[in-house]
Amino acid sequence: DTMFVYNNLSWNYFGTWNYFGGNGYVVNSLKSFNNQLMVAFDNGGLVMYDTSLAVAASYSSYFFQYSGDYVRTKQAVIDNGNTIWIADNQYGLTSIKNGNNYEYRYPNGPGSPNVAAMSLANNYLSVAPGGGGNGYYLDGAYFYDGNTWKDTKGNYSPIVNLDTIYAINNVLVDPLNYNKVYVATGYAGLLEFNNGIPTKQYSQGNSSLQPLTVPGYTPIWTSGLAM
Repeated sequence: DTMFVYNNLSWNYFGTWNYFGGNGYVVNSLKSFNNQLMVAFDNGGLVMYDTSLAVAASYSSYFFQYSGDYVRTKQAVIDNGNTIWIADNQYGLTSIKNGNNYEYRYPNGPGSPNVAAMSLANNYLSVAPGGGGNGYYLDGAYFYDGNTWKDTKGNYSPIVNLDTIYAINNVLVDPLNYNKVYVATGYAGLLEFNNGIPTKQYSQGNSSLQPLTVPGYTPIWTSGLAM
């Protein structure tokens, strides 16, 4: 999937802007718009080049306050209102207009069919997709308020990076505060969500939870939840 450029004489590597440098990066799609070349890089975002192949604009990281949450562009188009629509491998359909913050859209349903546990209180439903023994998923967690689903995943630094947690195996809605949900993980201790966003992580530093003492393997396992 490496890009090559033909200059009427020979083929050469398109050795320009990308995250990894050099050759061998993955290019998912190419499109042209208003005399610009739109290149969708895998794990490298969307880059716009002008007619001299200089970078005109780049869109590389979602939610600018969270470093490392790269755009995983499969394809992109620009509509008549200059909104860029991105088919993203991690976040589904996303958009950005005039350099403003990204928005992303899901169908009104959970982010995947994976379900290991559910918790319901006063029509507020939380879903844990599971992981570990029943598969390694990076699906985050799903929340339903009776009308709309919210699928939460990605990097919520400095609280937690959900893209690194493969086993969200249990959830519990707080019966006194339906917007608060406790989420048990197989590796990263206990998480607290408020309004569908992780706001606190409980581990050995701020709770009685303790990691395993296996040399080179120290996850904090949590599973059962009750209140």
